[in-house]
Parts: sequence; C-alpha cells; structure tokens
Amino acid sequence: MSEPDKTKLLWHYTTWNDFRLIRLDGVIKPTAVHILAGEHPAVWFSANPTWEPTASKGIRFSASEPFHRASMEEMMKFAGGLVRIGVSKETVPVAWKDFRAAAHLTKERFEGLERSGRDSGSNPDEWFATFAPVPRNRWLAVEVFKDGRWLPLREARG
Repeated sequence: MSEPDKTKLLWHYTTWNDFRLIRLDGVIKPTAVHILAGEHPAVWFSANPTWEPTASKGIRFSASEPFHRASMEEMMKFAGGLVRIGVSKETVPVAWKDFRAAAHLTKERFEGLERSGRDSGSNPDEWFATFAPVPRNRWLAVEVFKDGRWLPLREARG
C-alpha cells in the first residue's frame, strides 16, 4: 500500500495519553466537552501541517498561577507526547464556515469560538469537523512528534 500524500490530509491532533484510549477504542469519538444544550458534538481536524493550537490544553504550574494554553513543548512534556491522525477530506466534510448551521450554534457562540481560536494562534479556515465517529479504517496516517518532526508511529515508537 502506498503512503498517502500528507499535504492533502486533515489532522486530528491529540496527546499520547489520549491517543492510547483512542487506539484501544479503534475510533475517534465526537467530543461533548464544552458543548452547550442543543449543539452537536463533533470530531475536530485541522489542515495545519504542524500543530493545531486549539488542541493544546489549559495548564498551570501552581494553584496561585492562572491557567494558560500550553505550548506545543509543554504539551509534549506534560501529556506524554503528541500524536496526530490523518484522514482524507471526504472523512471530515464540514468546514468551519459551515459548522455554525450544521452544529446548531448561535451566532454569538460561533463568533466566540472563532475569536478564541484566533487568539490562540489558530486559523479557523483550517478547521474541519464531522459529527460521526471516525473509525480506524478511515485513518490514513498516525504520527508522533519526535525530535522536532512528525514521524510515523511505527518509526517513532519502534
């Protein structure tokens, strides 16, 4: 089987700790985290070829410090590493511009999410979603960030 053209893939960015559960389940499930009543949970992907800033978790180093969005380096250190799962565009059909109507978001909520994403350094034009679980047979690539670059899982963990 030939390698997919990585420039055409959309990526689900996650941590190694979360990927272990995804791999056990064999499916990426729609998230219900921060979903308001009436909204549809989604599985998120990005066209960003390096990292999706909104995939970074909020962290703080002590109870006296405020939470901040972790950098890619902090995510690697505190979340067991970084993993991305690549799929084709056909697997993730909903672009951000169409997400508001598809997910039943209010205009205010949609604009707030977009503003928050931009504030974190993200580009909403790179966001894509699906409301269906994404099973392992749809995954075209699984990569781990190691030594400053993305490597196929079998090479990085081998």
